[in-house]
Amino acid sequence: MSWGFDEQAVSVTGPNGQLIGVFRPSPIPTGPIALIAAGRPFTRYGPHRMFHQLARWLADRGISSLRIDCGGWGDSPGQSGILEHSVDDIVAALHYLAREHPERPLVLIGLNEGAAAAILAVASTELQLDAERIADIALINPWVRSERIMTAPALRSEKTPGFFSREFWARLFRRKPEPVDEHSHVQTLSDALLAALQVYDQRVLTVLAGDDPTADDTEDLIGSDPRWRTRLGNSRNLLRVPGADHTFSHPDHWRHVCDWLSSELSRQS
Repeated sequence: MSWGFDEQAVSVTGPNGQLIGVFRPSPIPTGPIALIAAGRPFTRYGPHRMFHQLARWLADRGISSLRIDCGGWGDSPGQSGILEHSVDDIVAALHYLAREHPERPLVLIGLNEGAAAAILAVASTELQLDAERIADIALINPWVRSERIMTAPALRSEKTPGFFSREFWARLFRRKPEPVDEHSHVQTLSDALLAALQVYDQRVLTVLAGDDPTADDTEDLIGSDPRWRTRLGNSRNLLRVPGADHTFSHPDHWRHVCDWLSSELSRQS
């Protein structure tokens, strides 16, 4: 594995300020570029520098990468925002990569909340990129449930469209979601993620730790809902790591994930 130090500092103009990141080129200038998005409260390095290590594995397989701090975290200025702010930051970073590297396929990798934001970003009307340009999404212990559950009547009194509002969904999706009963339906994070996964029809890789409640939530959805099973339950695209914790803090566990992800993403390209 190549362990050279050839990373480059990057500043991306986001919707609420500059997003600070690090670009690690691969030896193959025409290979894919992965955008790595951390979930709060992690930064572009990740706990125990896990994203730094992943970037090295990707580069060794011909995949360049950009790791960013979402607004309000790490070196990116601003107030730490809610999930939809991370979605907007990811969209801005994808726009940046599309402009700077117009001929190269893109890959999106997210951990926890960053994985949820990645799913929502690729279905956003504001992305305005050909869906085929984003060749793969890789979700690591994706956050699929939230305690923030609101009914539709309560949302109508909001001054600003919130994450679970119909207005936010209309802005988010390239394809109109299924009709909603405004008086009885409850919008949840899993509803929004499933709708986004049905818009994005490219390959989705999923990594689930064996000893993590967040991964357990995803396992429950895969086991109980055939729609989730169709999108995430394919054994060829799903890696389970028995005994691993939420951030794969045991070195052997994370090396296994890095090897699998870099191998799968390079094979697809």
